[in-house]
Amino acid sequence: MAGVQGGDGARSTVLDAVRGVAILQVLVWHYWVPGFLRSKVAGTQLLAFLLNMSWTGVDLFFVLSGFLIGGILMDHRDEPNLLPVFYLRRVLRIVPLYAVVLVPFLLGGGGNKLAYAGFMQNLVWAREGHWGPEWVGVTWSLAVEEQFYMILPAMIRLVPPARLPVLLLVLIALAPAARVLAWLGFGNAYACYMLMPCRMDALFAGVLVAWMVRDPRWRRHLGWSRALLGFSGVGCVLLLGCNADQLSLLFCTVGYSAVAIFYAALLLELTLHPPGSGWMVRMLGWFGLHAYGIYLLHRPIELLVARLIATGLVGLIIATILTILAAAVSWRIIERPCIHLGHRMFRYGARPAIASVAA
Repeated sequence: MAGVQGGDGARSTVLDAVRGVAILQVLVWHYWVPGFLRSKVAGTQLLAFLLNMSWTGVDLFFVLSGFLIGGILMDHRDEPNLLPVFYLRRVLRIVPLYAVVLVPFLLGGGGNKLAYAGFMQNLVWAREGHWGPEWVGVTWSLAVEEQFYMILPAMIRLVPPARLPVLLLVLIALAPAARVLAWLGFGNAYACYMLMPCRMDALFAGVLVAWMVRDPRWRRHLGWSRALLGFSGVGCVLLLGCNADQLSLLFCTVGYSAVAIFYAALLLELTLHPPGSGWMVRMLGWFGLHAYGIYLLHRPIELLVARLIATGLVGLIIATILTILAAAVSWRIIERPCIHLGHRMFRYGARPAIASVAA
């Protein structure tokens, strides 16, 4: 869930806007869909149904993460200091705010400290069959991404670029099988949702898009991208009509892959034909810039507001405002300084090959 940046720290307003859409989906799913379901106000049940697919915001994060991280690694594939620079920058981007959220939880008698320190909590919760403690439950997706980071740099470094898409397609195709095996092995659907091999279709779909836009031969033959976007969009509408939740058999088999294809096609289209920087894009971009803080802080703030201030829709309004303010403070005093420190101290040997894509 880390920041939308290219290899040398340049930001893209469009990619920030995509990230803004993802984090707003997360807020809607965690805050407002339950609030609408509990509310007695007319029309809120319909709103909850229409927003039923907002849980896929994390899938959009995975696709975007694969695109950005895969792109950075491709741009610097031949640099001798690729691995140390990549991992040290990731540590400075992810760990400081993660520690701010995690330490109070652990001091209050939280769970397995080694699991949290090693980003392995998703394995624990998959084995136990639950979402994890509310304060840190969202960190399962950070664990998935950290495990993804453990294998992707070696893939990019060792696999010839011409053969990389074949490997990516194989891994994407294997994700549904991994989910079936996880369900059988762990005996619950949480494993299908939380384990990295089960979500690798979204992650590697993003990497595949990054490869496509960097290959001149593919860029000349991507006119089918809009057809793919339309076809996969229809599939997602049909999934919405089924009113299935994220742990249903439908999603634990083919549903996650359908969503991943849709978001990958959307990202491909926005990369090839970026929209103008109107007020909507700039507003979404602001949320994308602060997405990591919003993601990690929104659950603790929700719990504190419900305990100390108010519950119901009023409590959600207060929690939403406080989350946005806290994320803005986090960006200014924690995240941005750490990002700048990482780019100042740890540099790749050369600039990215195509900064217009990574930036």
